Amino acid sequence: MARAIVYTDFDGVLNAFPEAEPKPSDLYSPERAFRLDGEATVHVGSGAAYRIRWSSELTDALHELACTGAIELQWLSTWQPYTALLNERLGWNAQIIGTVQCRLPIPGCATANTAPSHAVWKWKRTEATPRRSSGSTMRNAHARGVTSCV
Repeated sequence: MARAIVYTDFDGVLNAFPEAEPKPSDLYSPERAFRLDGEATVHVGSGAAYRIRWSSELTDALHELACTGAIELQWLSTWQPYTALLNERLGWNAQIIGTVQCRLPIPGCATANTAPSHAVWKWKRTEATPRRSSGSTMRNAHARGVTSCV
């Protein structure tokens, strides 16, 4: 049986921003979200440091699925140069977690830079999501209803 490949981003998917504004008051309530119990600072090569927060319940469950072979877990994130650091902070076995290597040259479009072919990845919008006239960037792609790459 073929196993599912799960591509995950980090910011806004596993890395939560509970202090960000504006937000509905119940966005991170126990009824709607996993409890945020992991916190660390990631120091990247440029000298910058980023505070990250996550749910161990969620990340441990994903890692367990990858460890048992139920899924193939791949990072698909602008964090791609630093996914080894994320794996370390999350307690993930880097030998079984892959990272899709791609370039993100323009907002809203990512070009895969992987062998053997050079495929183009375009962000697919949900039909229910209204198109914005300005302010569209990869950073707010999740808020715009981006659901997958094609």
